[in-house]
Amino acid sequence: MPPELAIEQYAAYKSADEAQRVGREARFRTGVLAAYDYTCALSGHRLVTISGASVVDAAHIHQFAASQNDDLANGIALSKTAHWLFDQGLWTISDEYRVIVSVGVFTESAPTDAIRLASRHGARLLLPKDNGLWPSPIHLEWHRSQRFVGH
Repeated sequence: MPPELAIEQYAAYKSADEAQRVGREARFRTGVLAAYDYTCALSGHRLVTISGASVVDAAHIHQFAASQNDDLANGIALSKTAHWLFDQGLWTISDEYRVIVSVGVFTESAPTDAIRLASRHGARLLLPKDNGLWPSPIHLEWHRSQRFVGH
């Protein structure tokens, strides 16, 4: 076997555990994004390229590292910015699926026509048509108590 081919095959090799992890991540991502129709639950922004790439991420509500939970009810579709803000605890979700924005822990500026995080406070999230795929109150409570940095 030529050395280049051996290196290429070795680089492409995935252990059974790694292959299972990659499959799990793909199922979670695909399931969450499809449930939300590739639309950010916070902003309503939807952008999908012809090749199928999307502006939204499948975000875990209860951090995966802490929960090891890839259930779709532990997921929410968020734009990359909304995902980062959520992970930082700058906003969270009530049990009524309303946005709760942290107060006094960030400053924000944006063009006049842009959606600001602070303006989303109290807004209802965009949710899947199938309410069986809505975020679980258990995961929402975890996020509010463990990640949210506001009152």
